[in-house]
Amino acid sequence: MTKVAILLSGLRFGGAERVSLNLAKAFKEKGYLVDILVLKKTGELIETAENDFNLINLECDKTFKLPIKLLRYILKESPKALISTFWKLSLISCLVRIFKPSMYLFCVEHTTPSKAIFIPTYLFFITSSLFYQLSSKVICVSTGVLNDVKKHSVCLKRKLSLIHNPVYPPKTISFSESKQKTKLLWCGRLDDPKNPELMINSIDLIDKNLGLSLTFIGDGPQMNSLKKLTKEKRLDDLIIFEGYLEDVYSKIGNYDILILTSDREGLPTVLIEALYSGLYVISTDCSLGVHDIIQDGVNGMIVPCGDKLLLKNAIIESIGKKCDGSFQSNTAKKFLPEFVIEEYISLMSS
Repeated sequence: MTKVAILLSGLRFGGAERVSLNLAKAFKEKGYLVDILVLKKTGELIETAENDFNLINLECDKTFKLPIKLLRYILKESPKALISTFWKLSLISCLVRIFKPSMYLFCVEHTTPSKAIFIPTYLFFITSSLFYQLSSKVICVSTGVLNDVKKHSVCLKRKLSLIHNPVYPPKTISFSESKQKTKLLWCGRLDDPKNPELMINSIDLIDKNLGLSLTFIGDGPQMNSLKKLTKEKRLDDLIIFEGYLEDVYSKIGNYDILILTSDREGLPTVLIEALYSGLYVISTDCSLGVHDIIQDGVNGMIVPCGDKLLLKNAIIESIGKKCDGSFQSNTAKKFLPEFVIEEYISLMSS
């Protein structure tokens, strides 16, 4: 059987990690053997990866150890393709491919480099323009990411491909029939880039007599400070913190509106999952990838980043909107894994 390897730093509960496992599942369904390579065996998704795939811990506590360990793996296992999901890992993968040029290498860019905080834009420009030439393709998960990589690199255009993240719909879908949409959901990692504090500050501006409730699903470094803020604003009766849930779909269909408050994103998976579940969606304009998902005023609304007043207005406007769950779900069909995986397989055949 043909083998494909997916390289990740770890398997925490994050968008890039989740869609990487979705991609692995789609390859497996097509009859491929899939190895999940991690630098360290950490994160909430480790158990899922171990149950479904061959999880290989490269045991790299320092990144400089990765080239040798990755090369040993590639020479021993000979995967037909290696899919690398983060910039630093992709640079190393490009170098390693020199010793195995017959292997396809797909470097996946999930975020716009101009907004990434973990790498200066000039450094991305230099390294991507040089090292990514050694890849088979650079996969950009949204139109915004594609355009930004083009802008911040040279001589890379022929290497770039737009392939959306694969997102599975829930196994069973039961759309809410509620006329008044009062159950709000925020889902993701509770950290600075996601800006969950904006959600609390916005709902604090809304008349409590509207009967809204807000649930946070996810965990992260801001959990305690958000709970403190909730208490300070006397919103304890309105806001619930569920924490991390392995099966988000088991809960997401119980809500009416999903809200994304991020300051930056690539292609926000949670918006797609919400649409599959028939929810109306509201998002900050945190990337052009949002526009790949939301048709503003049709299946959701887009508001400026960081503006609690405009977010509040969007929530109030959305409460009374008619929302056909089946229509919402159909707007996300282009992200179905059965379509996405064919694009990868096509690249592996070229």
